[in-house]
Amino acid sequence: MRKIYLYLAIFIFFSCNREDINKDNLNDGNYVTLKESKSIADSLQQFILHRKAKASTGVNKSSNTVLEKEIVGSDGTIVMRIFNYTDGGFIILAADRRANPVLAYSDETSFSSDTVPLATDAWLNDTKLEIDAIKARGTQGTNVAAILLKKAKYTQLLSGNMVSAIKTKAAGGNVAKPPPPKCEDSEYVKGPLLTTNWDQIGGYNNYMPAKSCTPFYCNGKAFTGCVATAMAQVMRYHQYPTTFNYSIMPSSVPNYSDVSAGANEISKLMWLAADAVG
Repeated sequence: MRKIYLYLAIFIFFSCNREDINKDNLNDGNYVTLKESKSIADSLQQFILHRKAKASTGVNKSSNTVLEKEIVGSDGTIVMRIFNYTDGGFIILAADRRANPVLAYSDETSFSSDTVPLATDAWLNDTKLEIDAIKARGTQGTNVAAILLKKAKYTQLLSGNMVSAIKTKAAGGNVAKPPPPKCEDSEYVKGPLLTTNWDQIGGYNNYMPAKSCTPFYCNGKAFTGCVATAMAQVMRYHQYPTTFNYSIMPSSVPNYSDVSAGANEISKLMWLAADAVG
């Protein structure tokens, strides 16, 4: 009987504690509710799909938003939310108005909280600590102008003004001035410019040094690396420098064991890019 009372007391304690945390969230003017986060996630997805349709990529669909995970900070309150889109893609949003609203976005694949890569898990933890620090600082040592700008982003996002919310900086990095009264925002969609979809694995890493890696798709060689992979695709787009045969480089390599002339030419470019970035 004593054990039953003990368990009941523990249950009541944690229930009350959780209730207090929820009340604190509601009383915090910087807290972004689940309803607000979902509204932003929905609006941004529709905005991106609309821009893709204008770019003539054949995109004309709708997608539902599903909450994947809420990440809790050191004080027990929610600091981030991860949403998946049913037709592919995900978005990670901050739950505090003093942080940047959109922390990450992808229009492909989905985010699985069961299989988070180590690098992604480390980034999520670092971001959580950053938001914790913002909350702990309060008004001390805070860049007030930057905080006001971030809060303005939330206001724009929640009102559905995606263009203004995303275009927060002008060329040169200065904060963009708002348009004069009665002036409508306009936008020009260019791209996507790259047609390549290169990876870091076998078929792309044919010239990389040998490593005792176990996944079959790495060819027993080192991966090319994220920076080198991105850098090589930009170089292929501009076809510079001219010392490579870009014309035989395919948009993607069909399999990890490909050692064709095109795959090897990509691999050579990747290897030199990786060597340059260290």
